Amino acid sequence: MAELRKRGATSSPLEADFKLTHDSPSVIAHPKGRNSAGWTFFLILILYLFSWYISFKASRSVPAPKTSMRSSVSEFVEEKARQHLDAITSLGPRPAGSYANEIQAVNYIVGALQTIKDTAREDVIIEIDIQRPSGSFNLAFFDGFTSVYRNVTNIVVRITPKESYPPKDTILVNGHFDSVPGSPGASDDAVSCAVMLEVIRCLAHTRSFRFTHGVVFNFNGAEENVLQASHGFITQHRWAETIKAFVNLEAAGA
Repeated sequence: MAELRKRGATSSPLEADFKLTHDSPSVIAHPKGRNSAGWTFFLILILYLFSWYISFKASRSVPAPKTSMRSSVSEFVEEKARQHLDAITSLGPRPAGSYANEIQAVNYIVGALQTIKDTAREDVIIEIDIQRPSGSFNLAFFDGFTSVYRNVTNIVVRITPKESYPPKDTILVNGHFDSVPGSPGASDDAVSCAVMLEVIRCLAHTRSFRFTHGVVFNFNGAEENVLQASHGFITQHRWAETIKAFVNLEAAGA
């Protein structure tokens, strides 16, 4: 009877704890592991908040925009470039062949260029040429097709030091003022045309800036139609053969 009572007796709390500890390790809590995970989360949170703070400060720590009142004639002035951008985009969407693109945008850009030319320094020659090429070329993508264009527009400007005229070697800077039908094309690509106009002004008015070779700027009016105006310029324009390098300004990057 004593043996039966011993076997059926309820275990003491100490014995139960001993069995839980040694027989069921899967349910044991590990305070050290919890502390480690907590510190890891805390450090990641601190790193995230620090990165956010640095990004926030950097995005607001930009120089004040240059204005005409606070800048010399030789400096690139954001205010002037923005005025060009506002004027071009105010015309609305400018698909190739539209009145806004072929007449209004062309008149504005040519007028701005003529103003720069009329006030340029005496030791440079500025030439403005409006090209309206027609042509065709084959494209291999989309199962292949032929792109045909007629009377697209290029506004081509060449600025050259008098002592190097006519230039044998030039660099081309290209941007387009046409847009897709549903957009005024501020970033793609009117902003590049605005930048080009302001760069031309700086080159034309900065007497201390010396350069040896000519610079050609092409404001092309049919880029969205798969580079038709660019093809017309490089294959037909009389200044194309002097180009040795080029910079293409585009919304996706230069």
